[in-house]
Amino acid sequence: APAPVAPTNSIQVAGRNLAIVDVNSTTVDSGNHVNKYGEKFLYGHNTTAVFGGLYNLKAGSVFTVTYGGATKTYQVQQVVIFEKNNGLLQLGGAGNYMLSVSKARYGGVGYDLSLMTCYGTSYGNGDASHRLMLFANAI
Repeated sequence: APAPVAPTNSIQVAGRNLAIVDVNSTTVDSGNHVNKYGEKFLYGHNTTAVFGGLYNLKAGSVFTVTYGGATKTYQVQQVVIFEKNNGLLQLGGAGNYMLSVSKARYGGVGYDLSLMTCYGTSYGNGDASHRLMLFANAI
């Protein structure tokens, strides 16, 4: 049998090599792969098969992304846990950070990439009380 071929577009993070699929909305279910929205935002489920290991990463952690034939290495700059309230991404029960984090922006700083997965209390329907966000720059 031929050797398995790595996905053309993929992220190698937390011990996983995950396919990246382009989507046109941040509400598209990512299933057992990672969705890419726009130029700078990757999101996936907090499952063992996908982004379950992201909580182990911290500022300084490194991962790689292969996209469009090029492989880039990224280093986590900041980790932020947001609340998910009535469909809004919030901090301290206020604001709506989804638009900025989907463009890898937070606190007035622009990053090269942001990664998101569920965090906190699971609702059992693929959703949870919080979102874990990693902001990273290419190195």
